[in-house]
Amino acid sequence: MRGRSTVTLAGLLVLGLLRTGLAAGQANIVVVDPDPIGQGDIVKIVVQVPGAATSGEIKIAGRSFSGFPTGGLMTFFAGVDLDAEPSSMVIEAEVGGFKGKRESRIVAKSFGRESLKVSPTYTDLDDKTLTRVRAEKERLEGIWKTRTPQRLWTKSFVKPAVGDLGSPFGLRRFFNDQARSPHSGLDIRAQAGSEVYASNSGRVVLADDLFFTGTTVVIDHGLGLYTIYAHLSRVDVKVGEDVERSQRIGRVGATGRVTGPHLHWAVKLGGARVDPSGLPGVLL
Repeated sequence: MRGRSTVTLAGLLVLGLLRTGLAAGQANIVVVDPDPIGQGDIVKIVVQVPGAATSGEIKIAGRSFSGFPTGGLMTFFAGVDLDAEPSSMVIEAEVGGFKGKRESRIVAKSFGRESLKVSPTYTDLDDKTLTRVRAEKERLEGIWKTRTPQRLWTKSFVKPAVGDLGSPFGLRRFFNDQARSPHSGLDIRAQAGSEVYASNSGRVVLADDLFFTGTTVVIDHGLGLYTIYAHLSRVDVKVGEDVERSQRIGRVGATGRVTGPHLHWAVKLGGARVDPSGLPGVLL
């Protein structure tokens, strides 16, 4: 993952075993990366149990996540929300009928501030618009609560458009001097009309026009992991379609609440708002 240590998995396993000890009949959490965990981080967790396991679950910061087998171990990718409270916590694992725990903590990150000027239409909402926004939020929450039990990706994630990075993840945002939700994704300064690609294989679960994010595509990658592509000028896929990594799914636009053309790329993992730069293998 971006910004992580280059220590090998074997080395991490040795360190993890030294810390946790191999207890018979216990699920041993041998890797937590990063540790401590920052707000908005995607966390890689590796669990070892006696014998082989094909399924399991971990609980972290009030959310549960499913894993997948990797070479006799179980690997999980978990999300800690952007606004998670800094605190000590316990990671709990249940894999192949075995249980285990490991202590960790969530630490605060320093996020910047951004002030933007947009049409008052996007800050002073009338009753009709409020009804629409609430319905769209409920629709999206239904998607985030759905967990496809299979992992639909196997390769590393890729940047979904060509362009420099713009507004970073986590910015505290003010639209027309009014505080709004923090920036839950990364902006890519791609040219209007340029191609947008699926950052990994998965299934399209939303392709529609939404009030704030404009023309939007959401891809389900399995195990509660979703990528979001917003402010598009057009969409080239449909709901229910299986897509491959780097397949074109649309084109960059300036729809919704924007100040100019760009791609807003975001990730939801187990319902948590997490930084796309932490996706497995992504290079920005």
